[in-house]
Amino acid sequence: MTGIGYTLQFATTSFATLAGLAALGKPVFGAVGDRIGGKNALAIALLLIAVSHILVLSVRHEWLLILYLLVVGLAVASPVALAPLVLAEAVGLRRFGTLYGWIQLASTLGLFGGPLIAGELYDLTHSYVTSFETAALIAVSGAAASFLCTAPRQAGLTLPAAVHGTAG
Repeated sequence: MTGIGYTLQFATTSFATLAGLAALGKPVFGAVGDRIGGKNALAIALLLIAVSHILVLSVRHEWLLILYLLVVGLAVASPVALAPLVLAEAVGLRRFGTLYGWIQLASTLGLFGGPLIAGELYDLTHSYVTSFETAALIAVSGAAASFLCTAPRQAGLTLPAAVHGTAG
């Protein structure tokens, strides 16, 4: 942010605010998911991220950047709270541990590779525009996938009898 004219103090405060809002966004979007369904809440959060990423490219005033931080900050960590809910809604608890492990692996690879790819794109173009556009496209794709997610069968969240202590 300092490279585009913001003070170090403003940049530092912005990133701290983003982290705090991301922490707050997890229970907020978790509650939204409980009310409207995980897949719908996740799709909304991803669309908010996509729109924010496109809008931030034309930010010329600090108050618009603050608005971006508020919106993207609340939405950016929502998959942490919503991914298990979407998975449980889609397939129930059958193979939940295995499937959730794969989801977390993909998430970790994205968190690792995303900044590296953004850095390479910056080195090639001397701009972050392509990185933000790519991130927005990925978020829109994720939102579409989330909205279209359906259970392959009726998937209830019932636990096996052994978990309830009524095995027999």
